[in-house]
Amino acid sequence: MMDEGDAPMRSDDDIKISDSFIRNLQECEERCRHICLKELPGQMSRTRDDQVRNAAGGFVFAVSDETRIRRFIILGTTGGTYYSSEKELTMDNVNALIDIIERGHGSLILKEVYEISLAGRNPKQDPLLLALALCARYNLCDSTSKSGKDGKALEEGDVPAAKLKYLLELHKAAFEIVNDVCRIPTHLFTFVKYCEMVSQSTQSNSGKKSTGWGRLMRSAIQRWYASKTPEQLAMHLTKYPQRGGWSHRDLFRLAHPTLKKSSSSTTILEFEQLYHFASKGELKTRKRNLSKEDADIEQPASKYSAVQMDTELQSRALDLVETVIALKNEKNEAKVVDAIKKYHLVREHIPTDLLNLGRCLASSFGGNADDCYDQKSRENAVHEGFDRIFSRFCRR
Repeated sequence: MMDEGDAPMRSDDDIKISDSFIRNLQECEERCRHICLKELPGQMSRTRDDQVRNAAGGFVFAVSDETRIRRFIILGTTGGTYYSSEKELTMDNVNALIDIIERGHGSLILKEVYEISLAGRNPKQDPLLLALALCARYNLCDSTSKSGKDGKALEEGDVPAAKLKYLLELHKAAFEIVNDVCRIPTHLFTFVKYCEMVSQSTQSNSGKKSTGWGRLMRSAIQRWYASKTPEQLAMHLTKYPQRGGWSHRDLFRLAHPTLKKSSSSTTILEFEQLYHFASKGELKTRKRNLSKEDADIEQPASKYSAVQMDTELQSRALDLVETVIALKNEKNEAKVVDAIKKYHLVREHIPTDLLNLGRCLASSFGGNADDCYDQKSRENAVHEGFDRIFSRFCRR
């Protein structure tokens, strides 16, 4: 006789549940779910005190300051949303950043701007540069209010003394990271444009209006040009002469960069020439190439050393600028190709009428014409294949 513990285990095939039991169970489950859903309060009514109303009219949880900042810097306002137009969304986000600054957390914006910019996480630069300009030029005061010469500005004015000190330190910190964030002149021009816009739109109505071009602004522009090597500066001046209605001449006219901190003792003549090119659009004759009469008039030997004049004479940066100036009227394709290969010129340096020539275009990309055409053919084949797949998908 077998004990209960020795009874054989029943297989899954031997266990069967009647269909009627399953149907009854499913009907009960459906009724239970329906009742539970009806008892839920829904998103259109507030269930907690920390919920806020969104653009659709529902109540959701508010995001943190860091999330709002990252959304604006990374996503920007491109395309808008389903509920708000692009313009409305832009104002909402800028107002959110202003609120963060007003609550004394401007350092959060600068931290996110710096980290996101260096990591390359932002697909577009404009939102990031606008956030940086907001920190750099928000709520400017006139010089009288800053110094408190009227005796009441720091106590009874629009901006209390503690807040004025906080905004001043925020402006300084913002300008300190301009060199790291604005890596090319296009970024610098856009930043300057936004700085003027922010300074004009966020100033108080009382008191003297500030143009936005105070000492901090001018010093930041001066440091940007002074931080470049002669080769880097020559490439920036020739590749990006103007963008978005701003040019290097405009910045030099407003910021007045000097040569005090821009160069070492041996390269001062190179920077002097490049600064002259940025403001005048031309280079002066190099000191070693001056005629005897001109040299006696300028007296370069008494002002510059032989090492400085030799450095200017052999400067590759000045050679690049002279080559780009000469290429503006160049019609010989072979000379253009030689200049591209020698000085690593890019597409912006090539004359427009020679840009479509195969050798010039290919040389600017570091290859030959055949490689350029082959690459273009492969790209066209990929696009055609994608179009066929997309059309087939749409027909379905």
